[in-house]
Parts: sequence; C-alpha cells; structure tokens
Amino acid sequence: MSDRAFSRKRPRWLIWVPSLLAVVLIAGAGVLAWQVSSGSVGRDAPPEVAEAVTQDGYSRFSEDGVTYIEDSLQARIDLSEPEPDASELGLPANGDTVVEANGFSVSVGLYVGEDSIRIPTSSMTLTTEDGRLVGLSLAASSGGYQAQSAILDAVAERFGLDRGALDLDAAVADDVRTGASAEYSFGPGTDFGRPTTATVSVSGAGGSALTVDVDFSS
Repeated sequence: MSDRAFSRKRPRWLIWVPSLLAVVLIAGAGVLAWQVSSGSVGRDAPPEVAEAVTQDGYSRFSEDGVTYIEDSLQARIDLSEPEPDASELGLPANGDTVVEANGFSVSVGLYVGEDSIRIPTSSMTLTTEDGRLVGLSLAASSGGYQAQSAILDAVAERFGLDRGALDLDAAVADDVRTGASAEYSFGPGTDFGRPTTATVSVSGAGGSALTVDVDFSS
C-alpha cells in the first residue's frame, strides 16, 4: 500500500452546517428569553376575540375581555347610547371595575358610529349601577403636561368643551413653580355621544395628571 497521504474533499455546503446550527440555536435562545421576560411562558393562550368583544366589536370587561385588552393594549367603547347593559359588557351590576395598563399605555377608542377619538390611557374605571353602565373615567397616560395638553386639545375639540379664557399653560406652570395643588375642569361637552368632562389635576412639584370622565347616566 502506498505511503502517500490522500484526502477526500467534502461538499462545500457541509462547511456551513456548524455555523447554521449555531445561528439557529442562538435565535431559539433569544426567543425563549423574550418569552420568559415578557411572561408569555406558562401563561394561558389569549382568549378568542369572540369571547372578548361584543357582537358589534366593542370591548367587554369580563376576565377574558380584560385579558384581551391587556394583551392587545387596545379597547373600544361605544358612546352612542346612554346606560348600556352592564352584563353585555361583562361588567357586574354594581360597583367599579378598574382596568390597569400595568406600566403600558392602552389606546382607548371612544366611538359614535364610525367616528372616534383615541385616548392613550394608563387606567380606566367603569362604574355600574342597577345593571347599567353609568360612568367611565380614563386616566390619560403621558410623559408630562405638554403631552396632556395635546390630548386635552383633541378631547376639547371632539366633545365641544368650553376652555373659557383661562390660560391653562400659565396656570399649571405657576402651580408647579409654587408647589400649589389645583384642579381645572372643562365641560361637560355634549358634541360627541355622552356628556364628557376633562380635568387637569396639579400636585405642585409632583406634576400634573389628566382625566377624562364620560357620563352614561344621561
């Protein structure tokens, strides 16, 4: 037998196999890490849309409905009728139902027919009495007064809120500078569905907050 060394050439594509396997493993590890950090591992599958919304496509606030809102970060609420049936919305007959955004921002769409306004919201409270929805309070999520002011402008235009002659920017700036606490309410406006009021609350150096309150009782 000859002492001459010889070798076999491997197909060129085999050279890339280890690298491809490494890429797949790294990608898989990244997906798993994201699922763990986001809490999706070990969680139940999200509810079916049909279980989380009404026949008209508006949000329900049952357990499935709230889970769907938290997962999608969106909600749809109809303002066209007074005192809607609480059970159809997945709400208890009496009491307050609070939906928290848990550090995120839920885009809450308020609808009258095809028209709507969307309000970025950190939490919402729905109040029911005698089996009817009578009130909705939205705590606007924003980084500060300038963002709140932009939301207030949109709400005032849509609902027809009377801003009066008050220079709100100057008033809020003065309250923050002096450490004063104050509330500035506008409305109710009745140009879009239900009567709606917007309130800017100032807690001195703690900054400001904007709430939008919808009255379903009239």
